[in-house]
Amino acid sequence: MKKNQSGIYVPFPNESYSVRASDQRGKRFNMDAKALYLTWDYETIFMNYAGDKAGDSYSTIQLPRDPDFLRVLAVEINKLADSI
Repeated sequence: MKKNQSGIYVPFPNESYSVRASDQRGKRFNMDAKALYLTWDYETIFMNYAGDKAGDSYSTIQLPRDPDFLRVLAVEINKLADSI
């Protein structure tokens, strides 16, 4: 994981992951995502795809900017990683 500008850039393995994203009108398209890019404001963390068509993608996950929640999420993701 490396810090990039004001967000966090987390590359996918081989910096390539095929996803189905949605554009501004909700139309689905295929995208070769290079990473997840996380940014935040005062209340929310935003998780977006990074890659060639990232500007076209309106696929965003919003998470609460709450340290306790993020720690629980990290524990659960680690459990998932251990199980696979």
